[in-house]
Amino acid sequence: MLAVLSSELNKAYEVTEKILVGINTIRKSGQTNMADIVTVQYLADKMNNYSLVIWLHEHKHHYTNVLEEVDWDQVEVNDDCLYMISRI
Repeated sequence: MLAVLSSELNKAYEVTEKILVGINTIRKSGQTNMADIVTVQYLADKMNNYSLVIWLHEHKHHYTNVLEEVDWDQVEVNDDCLYMISRI
């Protein structure tokens, strides 16, 4: 799963599979511009993905790099959470 980022970037960014799935789920929902970190955190909170909320707070400076460097077609989407946030 984390092959979507090189291993050195995984270490540098401290990205987990749950974080990538959370970001991709929010991306696919179309609920916000992904550059709006505050709204991304809000939606992550609504999905009960607290590890993503914390990661975004602690790694704001890495977030845009992750958005640009990940092959999002290879990252799963949490369909239950996608449905949940699409109803907000």
